[in-house]
Amino acid sequence: MTSLAFELPASLEATEPPEARGIARDEVRLLVASGADCEIEHARFSDLPALLDRFVTLSHVTCAGLMVIPPFTENPHDARPHFAALRALRDREAEIARPHVELRELSMGMSGDLEAAVAEGATIVRVGTAIFGARQPRG
Repeated sequence: MTSLAFELPASLEATEPPEARGIARDEVRLLVASGADCEIEHARFSDLPALLDRFVTLSHVTCAGLMVIPPFTENPHDARPHFAALRALRDREAEIARPHVELRELSMGMSGDLEAAVAEGATIVRVGTAIFGARQPRG
C-alpha cells in the first residue's frame, strides 16, 4: 500500500449502512493542500488519485467533491491560481471512472475571495465572515 501524508478517517469504515440511518449515502469532500500552511488535516495533490481509489471499497460513502483553502493574502485574486489548480485536478480525476467518486462539487473561496473562486468554477463558497463578521480571537 502506498504511504500517504493523509489517510481516510477510520470513521468512513463504519459498518452501519446509511440506509439504517435513514439516508441514501454519506457524502464527503476532500480538502486538498494548495501550498498553504493549513491547520486542518488535508491531502496533497499528489495523494489524491490513491485516496479516490480507496472509495471503491467504501460502499456507503461517496466522494462528492474537493475543497481547497489557499494561503491568505490581502489581494483576493492571488487565490485564483489555487482555485484553477483544484479545478484542473478535479477535471483530470473526474475522467477516471471510479465507483463512489462523483467529484461534482468544488468547495473553494471564502468571503474575501469568492468572486475569484466562482470565476474558476466553485460550486460551494464559504461566506461566514460576510454574514457573521470576523471571528473574535480566542483567549
